[in-house]
Amino acid sequence: MSTQRNEKNGHEPMDEAAIAEYLANNPEFFHRHGEVLEHLRVPHDTGAAVSLVEYQMGTLREENRRFRRRLDELLTIARDNDRLANHLHRFTLELIDAESVDDVLGSLHGCLRDDLRADLVGLRLIGEVPGGSSARTIPRNDPALDEFEAVFQKGRPVCGKLPRSQLRLLFGDAADQVTSAALVPIIDTAPLGLLGIGSQQSDRYRADHGTVFLRHLGALLARSLRGHVS
Repeated sequence: MSTQRNEKNGHEPMDEAAIAEYLANNPEFFHRHGEVLEHLRVPHDTGAAVSLVEYQMGTLREENRRFRRRLDELLTIARDNDRLANHLHRFTLELIDAESVDDVLGSLHGCLRDDLRADLVGLRLIGEVPGGSSARTIPRNDPALDEFEAVFQKGRPVCGKLPRSQLRLLFGDAADQVTSAALVPIIDTAPLGLLGIGSQQSDRYRADHGTVFLRHLGALLARSLRGHVS
């Protein structure tokens, strides 16, 4: 907007800074004078000029697309949570009927491998399991457990890329296939075990993933294994 004197109409030159200040202090000006918007031109990033109305419409369309993408993400999360809740419910019912550690392990593998499509499942119980169970165990005084001390202290699952030594303990010879994993501590009054859920996809389990389902899973296992591990 020119600050030079308008010789045609004889008006005094207008100060752009004063105009900008006035508009900033009177944000409803264009509500009262909507017809002015049709004549304003706003520069595009590409250098082209568009009317302010077109610019605002483009901005609204972009915001609408962002809201739509966010809504789709939330719907996907809601469907996943509903699916996980159903699997957890079925797993809970199976644990109620479990009579031995092997029954618990069978239900666990069925839930994770069949229902949740886990690539690899590794479980190590800490201590002794009487009755000739097929469960993999590790003595309570084994130095290898020192690497999991922080996990047991925090008492909550960890997701992401685990150290190779931890993967070896959980998955044995299949550890090299795991590129991301979830680690679930199983704790009652004392640590009872460690559950590893491994994936061949590097982004399947990330450090920023929610762990509500995994915490519930760990609590269910702890309650089911109570009295079977010493």
